[in-house]
Amino acid sequence: MRARVLFIAMMCGLGCALLSAGVGWAQQSTSQLVNMTWSFRNSHPNIVFMQLYAQHTNRVWPGPTEYYKLDDSASHEARIKCWEGEKICYGAWTGDGSSQWGVGRNNKGGCKGCCVVCQGGDQGKINLTPAK
Repeated sequence: MRARVLFIAMMCGLGCALLSAGVGWAQQSTSQLVNMTWSFRNSHPNIVFMQLYAQHTNRVWPGPTEYYKLDDSASHEARIKCWEGEKICYGAWTGDGSSQWGVGRNNKGGCKGCCVVCQGGDQGKINLTPAK
């Protein structure tokens, strides 16, 4: 009798775990991918490298081993597709590591005002200036 009760409890636990995993998938599948555009301008005298990071997944733009290179003072756009409601932050740094902005290289730092919730559209212009 005890074995039967244990078996029923195990099956219920397994069913609950599978159900909760399925609910998470269903919630994500109701979100939609939207286009979001970031615009960056490098006002630092050195070349600046940049990536965009999703904060609750491991998604990185332009890719985990790629980066945007800002090697002049022109405005550069980064167009991404993200899940609506996903929190996206920028991280930028100089090649010599003397300066960083946002969450920095590899999404390691904290920041104020460097993250937005993905909702599509233009996120405005961000000017990366030398620290004072």
